[in-house]
Amino acid sequence: MQGFDVSYSGINQDFGIYRGAHLGNGYDIYKAMTLGQPYFLDDFNYTIGYPKQNVEHHIAKISAYKRFADFGKITFQYSFQLNRRKEYDIRKGELKDTPSMDLRLITHSASLTHLIERSKWSLESGISAGFQDNYPNPATEVRRLIPDYYRYDAGAFFLSLNTVSVQPSM
Repeated sequence: MQGFDVSYSGINQDFGIYRGAHLGNGYDIYKAMTLGQPYFLDDFNYTIGYPKQNVEHHIAKISAYKRFADFGKITFQYSFQLNRRKEYDIRKGELKDTPSMDLRLITHSASLTHLIERSKWSLESGISAGFQDNYPNPATEVRRLIPDYYRYDAGAFFLSLNTVSVQPSM
């Protein structure tokens, strides 16, 4: 017996931020709460202007397994994620259409597992590895909130289960 699965999902959305809630410091918060009316008034419309956020997320996954009569089940899985987030503030001049924060996070993950199942016991073992690349774009010309980084991880496991049947006493 064997199986194979491929999946993908993705979104790309713009989110508007109410301009009157876009505050810079504690005094702005105090003014907004004591003013008695919204700080920023504008005619309602469905246009998403600045400030706003753009979020893009993609995930792809490949998984496969094969059962062998005397060897057990081998499973392999690989997944890829791309996350991109851009935050646009109200800016003037040549940077007015440039995001104030532009983050890109790429993640790769892979695992390989081996499962042996018998009537009274089972053994499972596996290895996994991952890599992540975080890149905040310096072209925003704003001090980066999250620094560049690479993250590597790896792991291994072994699990043994014994199946003991207990007879009820009378």
